[in-house]
Amino acid sequence: MAQKSYQVGEEVRVKSLGRDGVITEITSRGTYRVAVGSMNVEVKEKDLSDAPQDKWKGAADKLKPKKIPFQGEMSLEKMPEILDLHGLRVEEALPKVAHFMDQAILNDKDSVRILHGLGTGKLLEAVHKFLKSTPTVKRFELDQNNPGVTVVYF
Repeated sequence: MAQKSYQVGEEVRVKSLGRDGVITEITSRGTYRVAVGSMNVEVKEKDLSDAPQDKWKGAADKLKPKKIPFQGEMSLEKMPEILDLHGLRVEEALPKVAHFMDQAILNDKDSVRILHGLGTGKLLEAVHKFLKSTPTVKRFELDQNNPGVTVVYF
């Protein structure tokens, strides 16, 4: 049975390596120089075969993002119009702010209000620091009529 004649630029399988490559040169000795990954090999025609045609079949499926099951408790719940943090310490308030923000996003709110009061200003400072680090927050500002309330916009 006669061997197939290969051309420069053709994708082939190098049998001895079990890898695919591209023919870069046909030498004067009748051998083929094949780029396989980062190396170039010189092989005889009998060591070559056609590259598999279905090499990339299913590759697109492998690249699709996999669905990762959500772990935690995130549900659409009726949310209050304003989050009242009166009487809470910073370490108690911030998880409530985070949950309130998550619910606002799930409920497709354009803005929400957080009542932190005036007090010493530690709660106000902590809430504003948290809001600055939250990528879904477009901007936030103190309510012009009540500086103890911050209005958050998404």
